[in-house]
Amino acid sequence: MSLVDSAQPSRFQRLTSTDPAAIGIVGVTGPAVPALFGTVVRFETQNAATLTAGSVRRAKLTEADGEIIDDIVISVWRASPDWEIWLHLHGGPWIMRRCCERLKAAGYHESSDESGEAWRSHDALEATIWGWLPRMKTLEGARWLLSQRDRLPKLLARLDGTSKRHPKLAAAAFRALRERGKALEWYSTPVRIALIGPPNAGKSTLANRLAGCPVSLESTEPGTTRDWIEIPAEVGGFPVTWIDTAGVFEATSSLDAAGVEATHRVAAKADVILLVLDSRPEAAAETAAFLNSPLVRLLGSESRLMLVVWNKTDAVPDSARHRNSADHWGLALMSVPAEAEFWLSGLNGEGLDRFQNQLMITLRRYPRRSTGPADFRPDGQRG
Repeated sequence: MSLVDSAQPSRFQRLTSTDPAAIGIVGVTGPAVPALFGTVVRFETQNAATLTAGSVRRAKLTEADGEIIDDIVISVWRASPDWEIWLHLHGGPWIMRRCCERLKAAGYHESSDESGEAWRSHDALEATIWGWLPRMKTLEGARWLLSQRDRLPKLLARLDGTSKRHPKLAAAAFRALRERGKALEWYSTPVRIALIGPPNAGKSTLANRLAGCPVSLESTEPGTTRDWIEIPAEVGGFPVTWIDTAGVFEATSSLDAAGVEATHRVAAKADVILLVLDSRPEAAAETAAFLNSPLVRLLGSESRLMLVVWNKTDAVPDSARHRNSADHWGLALMSVPAEAEFWLSGLNGEGLDRFQNQLMITLRRYPRRSTGPADFRPDGQRG
C-alpha cells in the first residue's frame, strides 16, 4: 500500500554515485515524508515532531518486515509542510538500489531531472561544507561541520565591527578561530592505534572491548591472532582505528614468523603504539622478553607516541599493581610518561573510561576546541 497521497508531489533523487565503500546520498522531498518514519526508516526513539530544519539524526533503513538494511544518517533541509530530507547511506550499489526500491514501494517517484546541482550552495562557505561532509567519519563530525554554516558568518560579522576598535581582541579571536579549525582533521582522519604486545596479553579481548563488539577472535591459547585486524571506532566523537596484531615473540615456525613480521609492518605505519602487557605476576617473563625485543627497542628509539596498558587487572589486586610500571621495567619504557600508562581490564572494562579520556587529551583532541565557529579549511587553503 502506498504511503503517498498521489495528489501531492513526493519524489526522491540519487544525489551521489553508487561506488562501493563510499557514502551514498538520496534526497527525498514532499509533504508525505513523515510517513516514511517508522516504515522505511526507523529511529530508536521515533518522534517526527522533533525534526526541524538542520536536524541530523541516526536511523535504520529497513525492509517492510523491519529487517535492517543499513545504519544511516538523516539530515533535514526543510521540515513541515514541504519536507526535504537526505538519506546518507553506506553507498554500495546494493544498498543504494534497495533504498530506491523501498522508496518506490512507498509511492515515491524517482526524479529524472539532472539539470540542477545536487550539492546546492549559495556561497563558497556552503560549497566547502558540502565538499567536506562526505569525509566526516562520525555523526559528531557531521554535526560540527553543518553548524559552521550559521556560526562562522555570525562571528565574522561581529569581528568586522570590532576589529578597528579592539585590534588585539580581534587578533586573539582569529587565532582561536584557526585553532578550532584543527577539528576538520580530527573528524575526518582516524587516528591509527596499533595494539602490540606478547602473546596472550589480552590484545584481542581489549580490542573487542574498545570496539564495543566482538571483532577479533578471543582465546586463552597464545598465538590465536596470526594477522592484523583493523577496527573502525570512535572515542568522544572522534574517529579512531584500533589495530589488533599478532603477539610478538621469538617465532619458531614460518607461520609464527609471518605473524610477527606483519606486526612489524603495522607498527611502522601506526600513529600511536599501544603496548598491551599482562599485569599478572606469572606473565613477568613474557613481559620482559617482549620489552627487550628488537621491535620494542626500535619503537623506543623513534619519535613515536607510545602508551602502555597493563591489562587483565581483574586478576591482580590493587596493592600489587605498583610493581608493574615503566619505572619498574627500566630503560625500555623510560620514554613513556606517567599519564600515558594505564591499568585496565579488557574483560570487564575496568579503567576503560579513564583510558579513553586521557587518550583524547594525549592526542590533543579537545571537545571544547571542536565547538563554536572555526576556520575549517585545510591548512593548504588557509589565507
